[in-house]
Amino acid sequence: MRAVFFLIVGFVTIFQLSCSSSQDEKLRFLKKGNIAFSENNTKDALRYYDEALKIDSAFTDALYNKGVVFNGMAKYDEAIEELNKALNFRPDYPEALLTRGNAHLNVKQYFAALSDARELQSLWPDSVQGYFLAGLAYTELEEYGEALASFNSALKISPDNQEVQVNVGNTYYQLKQFDDARAILERKFTDEHDNAYAYNTLSLIALDEGLPARANFYIDSALAIMPAEPYFLNNKGQVCAALGLEEEAEDYFDRSLKADPYNPWVYLNKGRLLLEQGRREPAVRLLERAGKLEDSEELKKQLAETYLNNNLNLQLCDLLAQTNDSWTQSMRKEAKCD
Repeated sequence: MRAVFFLIVGFVTIFQLSCSSSQDEKLRFLKKGNIAFSENNTKDALRYYDEALKIDSAFTDALYNKGVVFNGMAKYDEAIEELNKALNFRPDYPEALLTRGNAHLNVKQYFAALSDARELQSLWPDSVQGYFLAGLAYTELEEYGEALASFNSALKISPDNQEVQVNVGNTYYQLKQFDDARAILERKFTDEHDNAYAYNTLSLIALDEGLPARANFYIDSALAIMPAEPYFLNNKGQVCAALGLEEEAEDYFDRSLKADPYNPWVYLNKGRLLLEQGRREPAVRLLERAGKLEDSEELKKQLAETYLNNNLNLQLCDLLAQTNDSWTQSMRKEAKCD
């Protein structure tokens, strides 16, 4: 499970006295672009920023705002390109670093996001943003000890920041420190989205502890707040499977895939369900799809265990051939891969 949180980025709006008509003109286009984007008119926003850049190609605030627009449109590669330009002209531009770090996370360039986070920590030492960004990147890299240290550094700066608190709780879950996770996640948060993510993780803890009825209570609480969140739908499917409700489980997995067809964990979970039903051929397709979507150690371990437990030795050997981690040695011998 990965909690999904979004870094907040915003526009730069400049109000200053100008000393030339060209300065006036580029600021006018910047303002018009901001107004257009505030009205969800991204096409005109980008056009106005480009007009400003025709006047001054090194206008870093126009480049930054273009990056923000592309980031909001989920065009992360284009966002990174514009933000790179802004940072080439002005390396000490923390807002651009923050937005680029967010874009790097979204295209799975986690080490690049960490680099941006470290720069932010230097430029904004009293802000949670650099530490929060680092925590998210370390989480994606499955370096949960480093993630926890980063989130705790953010908490030292802003102890009442509930989004950071939830991330600390989620990280304790990843570290299997369930009591520590519960101590944080069972609080009542003022933001309902924070409550939803807390309920989701509490559901996963209950599942790991073999308490599917309790898990069902928590995941229903999460879905009551965010009924279309694909991660929650996937986890509801897991709970239904644990309760023996196979048709309901498959329905939730399908709903999750429709909302987000790039989440490998849904393919893994649905594949396991189909294996239990004896539907091996479609199950294998789903499991192989999961492996192609993500290369994390945790996913590989769970895929390998699924293949091993279901005598899918060909698929297991193909998977183990792609990794040299120590945990694969015993599996290779058992599946007679060598």
